[in-house]
Amino acid sequence: MASLTDYLEERLLKHSVGLASFTMPATTYLAIHTGDPGETGSSSEASGGSYARVAVTWTWNGGSVRVENSAAVLFASMPAGTFTHWSLKDALTSGNTLFKGALTVPATLLLGDPLNIPAASLKITAD
Repeated sequence: MASLTDYLEERLLKHSVGLASFTMPATTYLAIHTGDPGETGSSSEASGGSYARVAVTWTWNGGSVRVENSAAVLFASMPAGTFTHWSLKDALTSGNTLFKGALTVPATLLLGDPLNIPAASLKITAD
């Protein structure tokens, strides 16, 4: 289950009541973590090897009021470790964290192993 970060909660609240405009990101990027990234989304992001955040495309599922990743997200070469969480960022590097969640199944990888997140496996629901 995904949750909004403090950053996004504040931006959406201010936007909704007309205090400050929120500009949607042109692209969102998936980051992988070795633990809960926390409310800022900055804790325990993978690093090393050829790790880099990957752009994600989304599909709206109106009947369930949710979005899902519309295509698989492939991290071609990960560092070694056990990866348990993900976060959605508004930039390839640095930037702000929008959402965070736990991977359905933790992935224990060796240096250089790929990590594939199948299509429709990332779900962000409005509840």
